[in-house]
Amino acid sequence: MSTLTLNMNSMSLNDSNYSKEEEVTKLKNAKATVKHMMDSGLTQVPKIFTNQTELWQDESVETYNRDLKVPVIDLRGFEGEGKRRKQIVAEILDASKTWGIFKVVGHGVPKESINDMLEGVKKFNEQPMELKTEYYSHDPTKKVRYHLSINPISFDPVWKDTFSAHYEDQPVEDSEAFVPSICRKEMSDYVTYATELKETLSELMSEALGLRSDYLRTSGCIEARKLVSHYSPPCPDPSLTMSTSKHSDPFFLTFLVQNNINGLQAHHENQWIDVTFEDDAILVVIGDLLQLITNDVFKSTVHRVVPSTEGPRLSSGAFFLPSTKNHSRIYGPIKELYEHNNGAPVYRETSFIEYIKTFPRRGPCGYKTLSKFWV
Repeated sequence: MSTLTLNMNSMSLNDSNYSKEEEVTKLKNAKATVKHMMDSGLTQVPKIFTNQTELWQDESVETYNRDLKVPVIDLRGFEGEGKRRKQIVAEILDASKTWGIFKVVGHGVPKESINDMLEGVKKFNEQPMELKTEYYSHDPTKKVRYHLSINPISFDPVWKDTFSAHYEDQPVEDSEAFVPSICRKEMSDYVTYATELKETLSELMSEALGLRSDYLRTSGCIEARKLVSHYSPPCPDPSLTMSTSKHSDPFFLTFLVQNNINGLQAHHENQWIDVTFEDDAILVVIGDLLQLITNDVFKSTVHRVVPSTEGPRLSSGAFFLPSTKNHSRIYGPIKELYEHNNGAPVYRETSFIEYIKTFPRRGPCGYKTLSKFWV
């Protein structure tokens, strides 16, 4: 690993005499992580981390807006069927239609649980490498894996290390044993709270669509939980790389939290907007497949993470998706939604597994797969 780091550190950023595929293979075989490379004395961003400009840099027509803010929705008072609940449902509908991303407060997830979970992420990543090696894998079928993040779209490594745990749809206590003990309780407690919030939001989002309250909960599309956490060390030159290239989530629903180091940006009306995390706010992100089944009523959103000279940046996404037994189940636009407006389905039916396999593995970042499923 030290030899690999030395070679990467001395490589000229203008040197084109290398193969991206070969370099990525070397990184995987060496079980490389950004943190370990930095701990080994890396002082500049290796060439393999410098994304091709056209893959992530803004188009000339895109702008950056410091003033626009992602909507914040206070969930306090959602219980019952009164005026307050109707107001919350209306706010969720507006944010899901126009932004595809919004923050919730008053959500019932203790701030201490969020902080403890993120601290667990930090503790896991800051262990000696030999204590993490058994979890190192780029095999997406593994329930738990730790690895250098490699963008599946552009095939570029990005400036973060990833630790993920797939909780499926069984009770947390039945699946937590596979999570490393150093962060097991903190992650399991947070997943339990996040699942409770998912139940609440699925009701409110169903009502926002004009459907019965239990529609999304009983649809089989948001049963499994996958907690994906990131550790991003300080970056020597943030202008050369990304922590997450621009993309939209291929799943149904995502909850995001982070520590006090920002970097997440959302793309809204052809502008990049900073997403900050005040207090105990949780960011709700609409995924592509939720846009598909709502027939474009809800919109997924493109987002990215820019690196920082500060760090480590800690973040975690709770992804909600079909359980393994429903990966081949067919999902399509909800009939009640398009018939109510005397319309027609925008998308053809598909399964979760088909959609994920269609999600681009090479090509421009931010490319959305949904267009391939237009009727």
